[in-house]
Amino acid sequence: MENFTAQIIGVFLAETVKNVAKGSANTLYNNSNLLFYSEIVTLGLNDSLNAEEITRQLEAKPEVLETVRQKLNDHPKLAEEMAKIVNEQSGNTRQVTANNYVENTESLTINQSGGQYANEIKNIIQNLQPELPKPSLKAEISFNQNPSYGNLEELYGWRIKLINDGEITVKNFRVDIKFLNIFLNQHIGYAIEVVEKRTQDYRLFRMTSEHHRNKVLHSDDEYSVFEGSYSVSKVMRENGDLERLVFINIYADDILVDKIERKMSEFVSNE
Repeated sequence: MENFTAQIIGVFLAETVKNVAKGSANTLYNNSNLLFYSEIVTLGLNDSLNAEEITRQLEAKPEVLETVRQKLNDHPKLAEEMAKIVNEQSGNTRQVTANNYVENTESLTINQSGGQYANEIKNIIQNLQPELPKPSLKAEISFNQNPSYGNLEELYGWRIKLINDGEITVKNFRVDIKFLNIFLNQHIGYAIEVVEKRTQDYRLFRMTSEHHRNKVLHSDDEYSVFEGSYSVSKVMRENGDLERLVFINIYADDILVDKIERKMSEFVSNE
């Protein structure tokens, strides 16, 4: 996790010490004073020190700086308030010169505005937020060869089953299937085809939860959402058409959660 810089902490501690010294009733500063009291005492901070001076003291005592960082990581709400305080100083350009305190000590010059501090804090806060569970679905695809009854073509049926392999309930799902036109019956219409998306090579079939009476998928639920058919001729096999791709996208609450690309050869029997 990215750490808060000494400069950002220096700005905030300077404001905290100054406001506490003035007897401010601001809850944020008083809480901060309590939280960082031991570090403030260790560093010998008072309201006569500015942010640059406090920054130098923090960098001179890396163990104290690390303790403050850890406390901020443990209190993301305080970090959010800290961002607001630093952002109020967005018009103040600060020139900070501090020692690295490593072997062959060097001088480090940093020129940042309060607004830049706030942006950096914002990025850190985003890393601190607990990651909420996301909707998740996976597709299980199967096919079977049907009797041909003297037909020269191989006839197949196939289906897609959705499995909620996540932790949260999916209230809206969508399955988009780009299927190769050459394998489909050209003499019938398909109710779930998005005709406007048809090309010479592909047809788009779209199945949503609305087609299934707004079916809700709870965690570990399995549900068959699609059944279709297609045929394969000897000429298609000889022409290499089975090497062409079928595309299937699975969406949960409008989030793409599974993207499948399979060769048509995976949908036919090799017997």
